[in-house]
Amino acid sequence: MDARSFANEAVGLHDRLARAVFAICGDASLAEDSAQEALVRAWERVDAGEELASLEAWSMTVSLNWCRQQLRRRGAERRALHRVGPPVPEELETRTLAEDVTEAVLALPRRQREVVVLHYLLDLGVDSIAEVVGSSSGAVRNALFHARSALSARLAPAHPGQEASR
Repeated sequence: MDARSFANEAVGLHDRLARAVFAICGDASLAEDSAQEALVRAWERVDAGEELASLEAWSMTVSLNWCRQQLRRRGAERRALHRVGPPVPEELETRTLAEDVTEAVLALPRRQREVVVLHYLLDLGVDSIAEVVGSSSGAVRNALFHARSALSARLAPAHPGQEASR
């Protein structure tokens, strides 16, 4: 892959990576950084003459791994700050359906959240998702099943015509 073809593919891929990571972690800045980091690493490999079988799959894997690393680091920082003093209370705000869906997706376990985003946001098939997350197709189907059940339970109204409880 030469520089021009890499650039053409990377331009379209950047937004897909950032959207997927944002849907998984809920942090736009982290999603943007994650996409950039993955594409920089991909370019370094391509520039060194390495062939990537699928730039999208490779970049998605690197992007998700980098995001996970940053989230682990933030968690450690939060725990350290919590030991120093009480957390700052969050302000109450008006919620939208999009915020409820985002919150429900973010509440899923990591693997379920990843497969839901890759499947519904990026429209990847089960086999492609399995390659990206390093799992079997059966495990991806299982995670999708459980994620759909959890999302349905969390987002369904308690009674027809009523808003779901938060």
